Amino acid sequence: MPKKRFSAEQIVTLLRQIEVSMAQGKSAPEACRAAEISQQSYYRWRKEYGGLESILGFVVAGNTLHLDPCIPRAWQDFEIVYRHKTARYEIQVENPAGVCRGVAHVKLDGQALSDGSTNVPLIDDGTTHHVRVTLG
Repeated sequence: MPKKRFSAEQIVTLLRQIEVSMAQGKSAPEACRAAEISQQSYYRWRKEYGGLESILGFVVAGNTLHLDPCIPRAWQDFEIVYRHKTARYEIQVENPAGVCRGVAHVKLDGQALSDGSTNVPLIDDGTTHHVRVTLG
């Protein structure tokens, strides 16, 4: 059987499909067979893409939120609400160009992050912060 090559978008779609199947009661081998991939590929991709946090590009490290979504091209946008101690972060990701990956710019409370950074500083200040991520 020839080896298949999958794009990041296809991998994300397959991971989501398998996770839905498993949530509906299928075993990992059954879900992988239905998606026509090996269990080895599933676990390797899951490790590489890290599940939901990695697909949505949402990684918290200390007092920093790193944003780098890898989503299906068909997704026009999505939102995440994240609470960091007493602060609330309302994160809106827009995909006007219909891309799979690539952050064009990030704004925190209406201000662009410096040098095209995708790292949002997390501050415990009891307020609501608005983060806008534009892919492209």
